[in-house]
Amino acid sequence: MMKQMRSDPAAAEEFLDPSRNKNLTYLLKDRSWPNQDLEGKLSPDELHNSSHGMFGEVLEASATGRDPNSSQPPVRPHDATMNRIMDTALSTLGGDKAGDQNNLAVALRRPMADMVADYVADTHDILSKDLPGPSEPGGLNATREQLLRVIRGTAEDPEAYSLIHLAETQEVARRMAEFGPEAFRDVNGRPDPKFEGFVNEAGKALGALDAVQADTITDHKSDEQFKVNWKAKMDYHYIGTLANMIPGKDWLPVGDIAQRYVDVATSDWANKVNATIDTKAQGDLSSLYTTGQSQMQVMLKAKADQFGVPGRDILLGQLTDSANVHYYTSIVQAHNAAFGKG
Repeated sequence: MMKQMRSDPAAAEEFLDPSRNKNLTYLLKDRSWPNQDLEGKLSPDELHNSSHGMFGEVLEASATGRDPNSSQPPVRPHDATMNRIMDTALSTLGGDKAGDQNNLAVALRRPMADMVADYVADTHDILSKDLPGPSEPGGLNATREQLLRVIRGTAEDPEAYSLIHLAETQEVARRMAEFGPEAFRDVNGRPDPKFEGFVNEAGKALGALDAVQADTITDHKSDEQFKVNWKAKMDYHYIGTLANMIPGKDWLPVGDIAQRYVDVATSDWANKVNATIDTKAQGDLSSLYTTGQSQMQVMLKAKADQFGVPGRDILLGQLTDSANVHYYTSIVQAHNAAFGKG
């Protein structure tokens, strides 16, 4: 049944719709899957063709509206059923407390990463703001902490995490490209408030993802093979792969201007991630993991260069400093609230 439904998004939606039945919560929480304890030892093909692996693809199909193994373009907008399924998956797998990030099954890491990347407009909204209500545009009610715990679960697979990080980078670049020369307008000695607000939110979102990265590496700080594998796969996805599309997925390319921001940001991020992984993951996480901070700086510099704003411009410096504050605060919040670590 799973094998048939993973290529039939409409059937998958109907089968997993939380408003129709309890199939989704049962399959996410209560189902005992054959050989689940051995999934980490299965080959990619074996995992893909296991019943749990097939369910992961059914879940992805139901939330995104497309067959995970096809070249269909993204479905926009997501319909109400897709949003319900995505929201339920995040809240169920994200759990209610720190530590739940360690419970994401191996078979669900890549499907959940694909789903988070597909919902990047909503996940950016959740990560970058203190929302008083549902996210936009999909109306997700999952909390920031639940989303971060799901992302942390996917990060055991660096390829899965890279999908989420690149999707967020593209979303920041896309939104940044919407601002014109007014972005560096002097408003009573401060930058344009709308652009500054966006920059602060972007810094907060990137800080949250860097907290995930830091938590993953420090949890495996004694496992040299894990770090070698993580670094090798980051090299492949960020240095060896063009960043105009998410690796392995047909995606909506960003515009030419936004693409320049993506290019400089991903190159800078990959190089600094590799340098970080080469160090001993000890001490103050907020000082060790600053890759997203630097990423935001180079994107802002590219934006300033576009409009001929000099690198020593006071407003550019204020924007960078403000983004840094929100970046660091976000790391601390994620470690404390989402992962329960000081």
